[in-house]
Amino acid sequence: MLYGVAGFTGISLRAAVALLLLSFGLLAASVDRGFGPIVAGPGAGSIMARRILAFAVSVPLLLGWIRLQLEKVGYIDAPFAVAALMLAIVAILTGLIVRTAMRVNRIEERRLAAEAQLRDRLHEIEAMMEVLPIGLLIATDRSARRIVGNRVAREFLRIPEADGNLSLSAPPGEAPSHFRVFQDGVELAPDDLPVQRAAREGVALHDLELDIVFDDGEVKRELISALPLLDANGEPRGAVASLMDITARRAAEKEREELLVRERELRAQAEAANRAKDEFLATVSHELRTPLTAILGWASMLREGTVKDPATVDHALATIERGAKAQAQLIDDLLDVSRLRAGMLRLDARPVDLAAVVKAAADVVRPAADEAGVELRVLLAEDPCVVRGDATRLQQVVWNLLSNAVKFSRPGSVVEARLSAGETDAVLTVTDTGEGIAPELLPHVFDRFWQAESGRTRRHGGLGLGLSIARDLVELHGGTIEAASDGPGRGARFTVRLPRPPSEKVAAAVSPQGAEALAAPPTARGPAS
Repeated sequence: MLYGVAGFTGISLRAAVALLLLSFGLLAASVDRGFGPIVAGPGAGSIMARRILAFAVSVPLLLGWIRLQLEKVGYIDAPFAVAALMLAIVAILTGLIVRTAMRVNRIEERRLAAEAQLRDRLHEIEAMMEVLPIGLLIATDRSARRIVGNRVAREFLRIPEADGNLSLSAPPGEAPSHFRVFQDGVELAPDDLPVQRAAREGVALHDLELDIVFDDGEVKRELISALPLLDANGEPRGAVASLMDITARRAAEKEREELLVRERELRAQAEAANRAKDEFLATVSHELRTPLTAILGWASMLREGTVKDPATVDHALATIERGAKAQAQLIDDLLDVSRLRAGMLRLDARPVDLAAVVKAAADVVRPAADEAGVELRVLLAEDPCVVRGDATRLQQVVWNLLSNAVKFSRPGSVVEARLSAGETDAVLTVTDTGEGIAPELLPHVFDRFWQAESGRTRRHGGLGLGLSIARDLVELHGGTIEAASDGPGRGARFTVRLPRPPSEKVAAAVSPQGAEALAAPPTARGPAS
């Protein structure tokens, strides 16, 4: 039997060992609390418990067994044995506690040193964050109710407080209210912002472009990337994000794109102007060479005396005269364009009977119309139709319209000039039943050097200046000119409107008094010649 209290205890060795093991089993049954975690834990208390426990259990048992053995052989008596046992236990346990405490103190010193080093590193990291040229945001909890940022982030979001909360998910009264966040024109809810999503869902978000719209109307573009912060179990516990102001970069890129578009437009215009110049030079060369060939040919034949027949001589002289007039008209048109572009064309403005102007222009065009087999009709208003302007230039306008209509009319067609007098303006309409104008070409009929046909497809002569000159002269008189057509093969209609002077001045139409000089303003229409 083991040693026990006489008369009360008596237990076998096997039962005592079984009870001891059962006791230890009960103590270690819980894995998260109780005796087991205390002894097996990594903390300083667990280290001390492991060191003391083995001695606290084994030393008393060993000393008790030695005492029993010494009592059995009679070396010591019971009172002395008890006293010696207690003193030995106290001394051994005291030494064990002192040694363990010294060990724990050394561990605590290393822990404090590590904490101090960690604080220094944190201060260094905070200083680095403050001097970084990009914004940094840190969500300290999974719900991102609190977000702190460095200096750049606070300045970007206009939050001056160093410890200010930058989270739009913060409780009311604490969350910033002076800006909103948009992505692709759609406002984002606080929980859908990148930092909140990274902290809540544990997802990494890279290079998102967001627009920050402030209450004062300013809009900033930011480039943001967010990464989750994970705990020991791999669960998100917060997030960190980088923030970069790309407002100026996006503005520069937009300006660059606009400049590229503008450069392409200017290059296309330059190429078009260059083509127009080449076509113009080719047209001028053709228009000069064609009558010159006939003039030189007939002049050579007349000089050499090879032409004897009077009718042939008359035909030769008429051809030479017609070619010379064509070249003179071409040169006059070029000079008129030059004067109009430079603002040097002057008008001798006075009351003019527009009916007489239309009749005179029709008389000039009629021989060409008869030769082309085109009927020319002139319908004049019964009432006097007086405008204020330069009679010569107005006749040039009417002549250009009539000759243009005759040129693009087939034999048997009709060209009609109708003049009517309104209360405030005079209206001249020139209508033909000729080739017509395609809808897509109508906006260009008044452009300088423009013709529906060009190059080898040209069937009609001219430089394409007549309608342009007519428009400029009409506008110089304060009027308007319009072109209309129902399409190819359906003829065209040109309408000129000129303002009329007050009725009491109509009687002065035939008087040479009151003449006035008007100068054309500079114009930049059409390609450069």
